[in-house]
Amino acid sequence: MTLAALGAALATDGRTSEADGILRELDQAAAQGRYVSGVWEAAIHTAFGDSDCALSSLERGRQDRCCWLLRSVRLDPRFDALRNFPRFTALL
Repeated sequence: MTLAALGAALATDGRTSEADGILRELDQAAAQGRYVSGVWEAAIHTAFGDSDCALSSLERGRQDRCCWLLRSVRLDPRFDALRNFPRFTALL
């Protein structure tokens, strides 16, 4: 979760290569069987401005029954850019 928050902050700051590296680290962790929430990845994709990938990641989080989807996405300002999308509304 902390690594994903750093990735989102880096992407917001325009440090895209570093944020991309964090996304790759999260993908590798998932490939090794560690849990990586789609919500965490969605925060980075949203910071990149990639709404489609962010929404797909959130939908994966819903399929995984990720508790962060209910607890934080509804109010987290990192997801403000997605609030007008019907897919986001359907997730909530």
